[in-house]
Amino acid sequence: MEKQPDQGRTDCASRIVKASPQTVYRALLDPRAVAVWLPPAGMRAQIHRFDPREGGAYCVALIHDAPDHRTPGKTSEHADLVEGSFVELIPPTSVSCSR
Repeated sequence: MEKQPDQGRTDCASRIVKASPQTVYRALLDPRAVAVWLPPAGMRAQIHRFDPREGGAYCVALIHDAPDHRTPGKTSEHADLVEGSFVELIPPTSVSCSR
């Protein structure tokens, strides 16, 4: 069965980070940094597209490290594909994205 994307879903997350707003802002817009901090334990990130400007698009695959993982991916058996665009960038305090 082919998996369908969630329609009308809104995800929101927050975290206290001991870093300056400028450091966090840069980490959200640097694809190499995103590949390090985004994947949860047991996964790795593969950046397919990353254009960090208002209107720019991103596509990141989160891939399970082990072939015998317990939780199947959302996009395929071994991966979750995250796609969207950068809606609004307000340096150095805010990055808004859509999926």
